[in-house]
Amino acid sequence: MMKKLNISITEEMEKRLELERKKRALDSIPETIRYILSDYLAKS
Repeated sequence: MMKKLNISITEEMEKRLELERKKRALDSIPETIRYILSDYLAKS
């Protein structure tokens, strides 16, 4: 089951996420966050 969460991020974090989104050729920042978290948790 998926849950929807709302988060607040700084402008600096938004800029970094936007760069990562472009690097990974993803459609949105939320999708980018999911991929980053998935990668991080897979390594744990």
